Amino acid sequence: ILNLDPFEVVYMNRTCWASIGYSAEQLNNIIAISPDDLMPGANAWLQTLQQQVSQGESAIYQKQVRARTGKLVPLEISVRPMRRMGQNYLVCVGRNNHQQLETTAQLERLSQLDGLTGLYNRRFFDAALASEWRRLQRQHLPLGLLIIDVDFFKRYNDTFGHLAGDDALRQISRALQQHVGREGERVCRYGGEEFAVL
Repeated sequence: ILNLDPFEVVYMNRTCWASIGYSAEQLNNIIAISPDDLMPGANAWLQTLQQQVSQGESAIYQKQVRARTGKLVPLEISVRPMRRMGQNYLVCVGRNNHQQLETTAQLERLSQLDGLTGLYNRRFFDAALASEWRRLQRQHLPLGLLIIDVDFFKRYNDTFGHLAGDDALRQISRALQQHVGREGERVCRYGGEEFAVL
């Protein structure tokens, strides 16, 4: 529970300090002397919280706190105003959402990949092409784009079976990946037996 005028921590539970490796006194001292050392950008955030108090609104923030080990720990902090005996306070409830953020990032990565070849998929290609096009236009540089279609793939697939066809697509993917490596170069499975190289 925070009082912002004057700034002070009115209450914090044991989990708050113990989970990042401090005693209550140590954590209170850091917050009082240099809150930015504990939470990068804390001073700017406190100004945002001041506005939140004046508007009487609740909000959720994604922040990081520095544990005693120096490691940054992600926190999702739910903040709501509370008024008691003529004084405004903020009730802050934080939870370490490291696992949720990692899962979300993993799902985002997986949503950009083709399941068969491991290459970027068409969805990623469309976004990457638009982004590269804008970037290179600003820098007045050319964009290289290859669209590759495997000839006679249907006949190969029909003759040797879908498993052999899948294996051929994986081999083509590996061959294409071996020839890109500079920053910004990407190989994508455009669809079926079509590939795109940015």
